[in-house]
Amino acid sequence: MKKLAVFLASMMMILSLSTPSMAGTPYVNARLLGQHWRIHRGLVSGQLSPVETNWLRGEQRATRSYEIIAKSDGRVTMSERAHLAYMQRVNSRDIYRMRHN
Repeated sequence: MKKLAVFLASMMMILSLSTPSMAGTPYVNARLLGQHWRIHRGLVSGQLSPVETNWLRGEQRATRSYEIIAKSDGRVTMSERAHLAYMQRVNSRDIYRMRHN
């Protein structure tokens, strides 16, 4: 019984220490996934050339890198969220423009 109590106490401590580092950005992740599939469908349909696809994927990588940097301190501030939203708006606009040129 004592081993179980020690085990549960240690698990609670581990979980409480790891929680701050899991800053949530579910909307950013969902939007990145949607944009990924828009790029993929554009490539498959022939609306995007391989060069355009690489350009758009590079923008996606830059957004993901900024998201990782924003999460590194355990909290994504409002200004960081605003900047992520701006980056994703630019990415979305570029996807549309390149698919419809």
